[in-house]
Amino acid sequence: MDVMVCENHETLSRVAAELVVSTMAWTKNALLCLSTGRTPTRTCALMQELITERCVDVRSLRVRALNEFVGMPAGDPGLSGAWLRRHVLDPLKIAPERFAGFTSDAMDMHAECGRMRDHVRVHGPADLAVLGLGANGHLSFNEPGETLAASVHIADLDQSTRQHSLLEEATHVPDKAFTLGIGDLMTSRQVVLLASGTNKAEQMRQLMTRDVSTRFPASLLWLHPHAICLCDREAHALCRE
Repeated sequence: MDVMVCENHETLSRVAAELVVSTMAWTKNALLCLSTGRTPTRTCALMQELITERCVDVRSLRVRALNEFVGMPAGDPGLSGAWLRRHVLDPLKIAPERFAGFTSDAMDMHAECGRMRDHVRVHGPADLAVLGLGANGHLSFNEPGETLAASVHIADLDQSTRQHSLLEEATHVPDKAFTLGIGDLMTSRQVVLLASGTNKAEQMRQLMTRDVSTRFPASLLWLHPHAICLCDREAHALCRE
């Protein structure tokens, strides 16, 4: 994994947007997985600007959700799917059939996992996965543990994960979530990891030890052949040069 230290969140967002739009422009039927929440919001806005400026045709773009909170009603503003709709799907006019997301209030949660596993099997890995560095080092909602699930599963959310910025708008705070597995993420053709702000400084310090452990899932990206971590100076503040 390469690490790029950006001056600030705006610069980080511009670099990330450039990477995403380049993938859209040069990869036919590109499949994108995109983290949700506060950190990637500016990236999405800049993506839209670049797409317009460069007349990039996104009609063939496909989007797959990384995760979704379990048990929240459809339409809840705190859902990952709702965030993607506000910041990506609606602004880019992505057709409904080109988006694969989880049903948060599915009657059969295990069948819902199976449905998304089938999507991964049929449509393959993401061309680009944009991930966030979790408060406890998680990737998507693959929480730290002795072992990590390879494919789509239901995760028990750590208390720190339940403070996710998305849930500031949620009607209630769930304790479980659907998530792509660590194997699904690691087979992505390219991965971009975003880390911004002083609240991610300790996580970046741990990541930069380069120790690889399931107890800090983001560290597995050191093993990915085409991964880049974009962090700003605030997030990098505790790291040794």
